[in-house]
This record gives sequence, structure tokens and C-alpha cells, in this order.
Amino acid sequence: MPCLQCTLVENASEEDALDELRSLGCSDFISSENENGQIEFFAQFPSSNSLPSTSKFVENLKLWTEDALVDWESQWSEHAEGYHDGVLEVEVPGKEQKLVLYPGPGFGDLSHPTTKLMLAFMFEMNLSDKTVVDIGCGSGILTLGALAKDAEYVWAVDIDHNALEHTDRNCKANPFLATNYSCIDPSSFVSLEKESTFILINMIRSEQEQAWSSLPHLHDLSGEVLSSGILKEEREEYLDLAASWGWILQKEKEDNGWLAFLFSRA
Repeated sequence: MPCLQCTLVENASEEDALDELRSLGCSDFISSENENGQIEFFAQFPSSNSLPSTSKFVENLKLWTEDALVDWESQWSEHAEGYHDGVLEVEVPGKEQKLVLYPGPGFGDLSHPTTKLMLAFMFEMNLSDKTVVDIGCGSGILTLGALAKDAEYVWAVDIDHNALEHTDRNCKANPFLATNYSCIDPSSFVSLEKESTFILINMIRSEQEQAWSSLPHLHDLSGEVLSSGILKEEREEYLDLAASWGWILQKEKEDNGWLAFLFSRA
């Protein structure tokens, strides 16, 4: 499957860029901030015929094919904080051992403020009695964080089988953690025995809308939601959307213009 590597045009909206890529047939993507401070995308397409040649929202278009795959080790080496000797290390407050992650296609290498915000929130919390659902698990960094905080069980959910494999590999790379997790596609995630859940979702607003609508069996469960992927200027619009889902704002954090929120759900 061909993959387009590109960067966000200066002052363009990340959401507009992703809407455009999806309209051209983009089936999946990851994004991160490169060394120049630009948002960089890797977007998969069903065929090279649907790849854009020009765009209002992205530039520096580069095609990768199955014969020229992304060098994830190089990508993480260049952008990920705490990456050395082939692994990314993440300190967990109160734990002697660090989390380790191998490079791969899943989003979440600590190069983006939203990942840091999510972990900062999580590391302040007690998750020992909570069933956690990590929506869009990517590299598994938030799943690992939840397991490190002694979550009762973690469901790592993603539409990309490569991300699920990446999460599973990273979970297995940390043998000091419990193995109370599952990596699943949303279509396989049917119901939970518990009435209360702790939901993790780190995506831009349009992605959150799509992901949340694909998991209707979570909508009537009580608990909490930890969310990021929202720019400061989108705050009010996003909070209106969250309120329509029954999410009640409790706390928020900011890092370099990006926001993270802790919501309760009655």
C-alpha cells in the first residue's frame, strides 16, 4: 500500500489537511512534529493513482511504496525524546523501571506535546481499579502508561493492524508490567462487563468524532475520559462537542498551544 510523506503548510489547519487527504482516499495516517517544528504526516492510500500531486494544505510530498518503506528507526531517532540504542525510554513517577518502546508505525514517540500531556495527566492518577480503553493506541505508549499505573485491564484499540502489532510488541518489551491487556480492532470490541471505564483518546477533533461514533457501546458507560489533540484556538468548539457527548470538564492542561482535558461521564 503506497504511503505519502508530507508536511503541513505554514498556518494551514491540520484538520483541513487531513480532511483533504481523506477525500482523496487516505485510509490511515500518523502525524508527528519534525525537527523544524512542522507537522509531518505519513498517510496510506489504496493506490498510487489517488495520491495528490498538489495541495493547499500539505507540501514536500514524497511517495513511499511497499518497496521503499519508512525507516521508523531513523524517524524515531531524529524526533523522539529519550530514544537511544534502538529504544525509547519513558520514566514513570514512583517506578524504578522505565518503560521501553521500539520504533514503528504507531503514533506516540514523545515528539508531540499531546502525548506528553496525556502522560502527565495519567501519571498524576490512580488507575488501579479502572478498566481503560485506549482509542487509537498507536505505538502503545498510553496503554503502557496505564499498565504502569496498575490499571485493572487495558483495551488497546486501533483501526490499523500495524499499530496493534506495534502496541503488542511494546507491551511485551516490558516484562515487569502485568499482561492484562488486549489489542483489538474497533469492530471486534463489542461490550464491557464493567459499567465504568477510563477512556484515553489522543486525536484531532475530526478523528475523535469518527472514532467515538465507531464505538457506540461505550457511550452509555460512566467513568472518565482523558483527551488531547486539540489546539488552543479550537477549545470552545471542542468543549461544545464534548458536552454533546455527555462529557463534563474537570481539568485541563496546555503545552505549546495544544490542550488536554479530563472529563467525567455520568
